[in-house]
Amino acid sequence: MSERTERAAPPESLAGDSSGALRAGEGGSGGAREAHPSPGGEAPPPSPARGEGKNPRKRRLALVALVLAAVAVAGYFALRTTEPRNDGERFQGDWQIAVAGRNTPNAVTVTGDRWENLGGKAYRLTLNEAADPREIDLELIDAPKMTGPAVKLHGVYAFEGNNTVRMRVAPGTQPRPKSLDAADVPEWVLTRVKLQEAPGPGR
Repeated sequence: MSERTERAAPPESLAGDSSGALRAGEGGSGGAREAHPSPGGEAPPPSPARGEGKNPRKRRLALVALVLAAVAVAGYFALRTTEPRNDGERFQGDWQIAVAGRNTPNAVTVTGDRWENLGGKAYRLTLNEAADPREIDLELIDAPKMTGPAVKLHGVYAFEGNNTVRMRVAPGTQPRPKSLDAADVPEWVLTRVKLQEAPGPGR
């Protein structure tokens, strides 16, 4: 009986080993669950918003380029608006007059439709740009005591750029010159200048 009892002992040690292996397996399965969380766990962090992470220096350079482009466009249109739109605008300003190829002290200032000789009388300026050659009329307006028909000059003209005008002008009692090359009428050449204002009192 004692020998059978001693031989029956090994199954108890195997049972203990088996329970230890079971406990190790339970611990292992628990570790696996911690390493791989279920889909119901915490959500991943949100991805950065569009534009974040770009170089701020590039954004500043783009802004500067945009501002420079706007300034360039504004400057372009400003230059375009200063160009004369018609002959009336081209005539605005101060002009020195040469007659028959000789310089004279005669000068004129045109403001609006007022043609005023330096130190002399004023005329109303009328232009006909549709004619060929283009026509100019000057009617005396600065003669309040004058009676009778208005004093007029009429002729033809042509701009050479914005700073030179060729003209043939005759009194209104004579036929209007038909050409800028009419030999029987002296040629006027107006050159744009900047007249100095007369000094005021005490200067």
